[in-house]
Amino acid sequence: MATGFLATGLGFLGVFLPLLPTVPFILLAMFCFSKSSRRFELWLINHKWFGPTVQRIKSKEGLTRKEKLRILILSWTSICLTIAFVLDRTSVQLLLAGFY
Repeated sequence: MATGFLATGLGFLGVFLPLLPTVPFILLAMFCFSKSSRRFELWLINHKWFGPTVQRIKSKEGLTRKEKLRILILSWTSICLTIAFVLDRTSVQLLLAGFY
C-alpha cells in the first residue's frame, strides 16, 4: 500500500513536471492498490483526473487522441520554456532540443 501511495504522489507530480511520467506511476498505483486496498483502488478508479484514463487502460482501450495531443503539447511547451528561460548555455540548449 505504501508503494501505491508513493506512485500516486509521483503521478500527481508528473501532471505538473514535464519529465516525470504520470500514466506509468498511476498504473503502478492501480496495481499496488488492487493487491492491497480495494478502497484506494476504487478511489483511484473514480478519481476526477485519473479515473477515466485508468478505466480505459484497464479495459485495454488506451489513451484517447485528445490525451495524447495534450501530452505532446504540454511536453513541447515545457521543453521550449526550459530552453528559452532556464538554460544559459547554447550548447546545452541545442543538446536538449536535439533530444526531442
